[in-house]
Amino acid sequence: WSKPLHLCIESQVALRLAATLGMPWRENYGIVPVLVGSLVDPPGGRESLLASKLREHLDDAERIICKRSIGGVADLNLGDLTTLQEVCMAFECFEGTNEIIPSSTSLWKEYPHLAHLYDVFQGVPEFTAVHAPFLAFCKRYRQVRGLKDTPLTRARGVLTTISSFLPYAIWNAVLAKLYPFGPRQRQR
Repeated sequence: WSKPLHLCIESQVALRLAATLGMPWRENYGIVPVLVGSLVDPPGGRESLLASKLREHLDDAERIICKRSIGGVADLNLGDLTTLQEVCMAFECFEGTNEIIPSSTSLWKEYPHLAHLYDVFQGVPEFTAVHAPFLAFCKRYRQVRGLKDTPLTRARGVLTTISSFLPYAIWNAVLAKLYPFGPRQRQR
C-alpha cells in the first residue's frame, strides 16, 4: 500500500510543488518543471492525480496504522517514519484548501491514528530538528501556491531555462560523452 501512496503523493504534491511559481524549482529551472508536469505522465499514472485516489490511499494508511499498537517511541519502526513523511507532505501542503477533504477541517483531525503517530514522533528529539525545515518549506509553498503566471513570469521562466538549465543540461551531456561512467571508467 505504501508504493501507491508514494506515487500518488509524488504525482499530486511533488509535481505541483515543482511547477509552482515562487518555489525553488521554478527559480532554478524556469519553465522546465511546468513543461514536464504537463507533458509527462505522472509516476502513478493519470489516475494518481485524482483527489479521490489520494483520499483512498490516506484512508488505507489510517486503517493500517489503527491496527498497530503505538504507545510510545519504542513502538515506532522505519515504516512508521516513511508513512508519516508521506502523509505530512499531503497534509502540510494541502492545509487550508478543499483539495482532499471538502471542508475546512484539518486533515489531521480527519485521520486520528495518523495524528497520533505524528504526536508520538514529537517525542523523538531528532525528529523535531529534521522536521522543522520541512515544515518551513511547506509553509513557503502555502504562501505562494496561489500565485498566478503572467506573461512576464513566463518570459522570465523562459530566460531562466535558457540561461541556467540548458547550459547545465548541455554541459552534463558533453561530460557523459567524454566520461560515460565517470573519469575512472573512461574508454581508452
